[in-house]
Amino acid sequence: MSLLRFDRDGNLIPSTERQRERPGRHNDPSRAWRSTAAYRAWRRAVLATSDRCAHCGTTEDLTAGHVKSAARHPELRLDPSNGRVECRSCNSSRGDN
Repeated sequence: MSLLRFDRDGNLIPSTERQRERPGRHNDPSRAWRSTAAYRAWRRAVLATSDRCAHCGTTEDLTAGHVKSAARHPELRLDPSNGRVECRSCNSSRGDN
C-alpha cells in the first residue's frame, strides 16, 4: 500500500517529488553507488563465496558486507576481497568500521 502525500494547498505531490523531498538511503548522493550495476555484481560475487555468516555462522538473511568500511575506504568499495558474507543482524551491529 502506498501513502499519498499532499502539499499545503491540497495538491497531490507526485512520487518523484516525494523521493526528492525525503530521499531513501540509496537515493542519497553519498550512497547512490549502491544502485549501480557494478555494486550489484560485487554483491553477487561476495555472496557466492559462502552460504554462512562470517561472524555467527547462520544461513538466514544473508547480505554482503564490507571488511573495511565503504565510507572510509571508497577505493575498496567494489573490490571483492573487501567483502564478506554476513547476516543482516551482524552487519548492522558492526556499525561503520
